[in-house]
Amino acid sequence: PLENSFKGIAVTADVNPCFLEINPYWGACSAVDEVCRNLVAVGAKPDSLADCLNFGNPEKPVVMGDFYEVCRGLGDMAKALGLPFASGNVSFYNESVATAIPPTPQLVGIGIVPDIRKCVTMELKKEGNLIHLVGVTKHELGGSEYARMLGIEGGVIPKTDYVLLKKSIHAILDLMEKGCIVSCHDISEGGLAVALAEMAIGGDKGVKVNVRGVKGNRLREDVVLFSESNTRWLMEVEEEKAETVEKHLQMNNIPVARIGTIEGEKVVISKGNKTLINMDVEKARESWCEPLWSYMG
Repeated sequence: PLENSFKGIAVTADVNPCFLEINPYWGACSAVDEVCRNLVAVGAKPDSLADCLNFGNPEKPVVMGDFYEVCRGLGDMAKALGLPFASGNVSFYNESVATAIPPTPQLVGIGIVPDIRKCVTMELKKEGNLIHLVGVTKHELGGSEYARMLGIEGGVIPKTDYVLLKKSIHAILDLMEKGCIVSCHDISEGGLAVALAEMAIGGDKGVKVNVRGVKGNRLREDVVLFSESNTRWLMEVEEEKAETVEKHLQMNNIPVARIGTIEGEKVVISKGNKTLINMDVEKARESWCEPLWSYMG
């Protein structure tokens, strides 16, 4: 490290095999999208990628077909975003007599942070600040945590609009450079509801949100809460900077909605006058932590 420099790097590793099991091409695109979202959420500009591609027996046509589609998706996204794959490897024959693993292109992303003093973290910071949702929520529940809990197989997995992703990366990083974003979290496993809960748990603060203004086309309540659509972030913004943030994103044709405020000690999510979720932050923390401990005995 350079003693007189505040430049840094951010590192993330992402993939969702549940998406790839349904659609290898869009699942691979989603993995790149999530890498970029995670890097941008802390203030890092995506710089390069590395991969570890894990598959079953390539002598089987279906496995080789999955491999081809994954490589095509990764290549399309890398070219569209200008991100090189600096290294990678392929691991085949990951299967038993009964079944093979789902296509699993584990990605590592590296991002450059111009000044680590301006990095943004995910936990909620201050009561009274506003919550903004960036991006479009779609009817994309295939492969989601919600679908898995209900035992639903198949369905429509999230697609990626690389043009919107590229614009969002630059616009959000510009706002972070100007100090307009207090906290930021990407929306991935579990959707909007889980992302809000994670921010509340991290900051030990409540949040009150109304999803009536969420950008999307005639969405059911469960879709709004648990869809894992790509290219979405939650941002905490001070009230006096909210108009600046909204205008900057709208000027770049990036969907944004002011959906709530930080207040109280509960995670409260409503749609219009109907309360969808009302949970103490401490109860949310217990639920979030419990699965790990239950598996560990």
